[in-house]
Amino acid sequence: MNLSIVAVLVAAVFLIAAEPYVAVARRRVAEKPPSGIDHHLSHYELAYLAGGPRRAVNTALTVLATAGAVRVSRAGVSLVYGAAPSPVPVEQAVIDYLAARPGGCTAAEVRRGLAEDRAVTAMADGLVRRGLLVPEGALDHARSRMRLLVTALFVVIGVDAAALALTAGGLLGDPDDVSVLTPISLFTVVYGIATVLRQREKLRAVLTREGRQVLKTARSAHPRTARDRTSVAAAVGVPVALYGLGAAGDPVITDELSRGAPGGDATGVCGSHADHSSGFGDSSSSSDNSSSGGGGCGGGGGCGGGG
Repeated sequence: MNLSIVAVLVAAVFLIAAEPYVAVARRRVAEKPPSGIDHHLSHYELAYLAGGPRRAVNTALTVLATAGAVRVSRAGVSLVYGAAPSPVPVEQAVIDYLAARPGGCTAAEVRRGLAEDRAVTAMADGLVRRGLLVPEGALDHARSRMRLLVTALFVVIGVDAAALALTAGGLLGDPDDVSVLTPISLFTVVYGIATVLRQREKLRAVLTREGRQVLKTARSAHPRTARDRTSVAAAVGVPVALYGLGAAGDPVITDELSRGAPGGDATGVCGSHADHSSGFGDSSSSSDNSSSGGGGCGGGGGCGGGG
């Protein structure tokens, strides 16, 4: 067999062998068997599972807007004069943020301003303690192994390019072998790029296996087409939490709150929490308050997210 073809195949084997190192390290953290605990989460906690702090803040804005505490228009969002305080921390965080800006601001500014607010990070801390979110830093080992996989990809690209050049010049085998070597090289490079992208995407998802199961159960219990009119939280908060702003039921709210949001947050993006950078796993904090019951502007209330 042509030495250039052998070199390409060896490089491909190196790449294939490198992928499990990343996958195994990730599974040790994120794929632990579910605990079997029946989790009862508020719609804001479900929102955090489904789309991170951005989804949680969008859900609060939608609930408050529907309840008449926040005005949503093309000019942005603003607090309605005389709006009552809310017992739900994330709703109160939105109220406080808008109260400090009498002229209003964009929804994107609210999302950025509250991404690391205590009311939001406390939810993340609580979800980590319940085993539904991967603690920050827990995937560092898998990410370090990701560098090995990327190195393997560059090795494959380098070996393939060198093999093609040397073979075409007659320095490494018969130039006629280029017709055989080219599709093999293209396949290994494409496969390598796909492998790196696949593993990188999996490392972005910070939900644990149990977290994904809880979210799936909640979506089964609250289909997109169903709408519970018993409260603002049930009618608006739960659909937006699980499915994004497109489920708000109000095109004005959907369009205006989507402005400045990557992808518009119009659909569910399970585990998209890359925009949350504060520490996870602080045992001194709690998200219990985020599920406090009604009152205020839309109130909490558990959503059947049993796992």
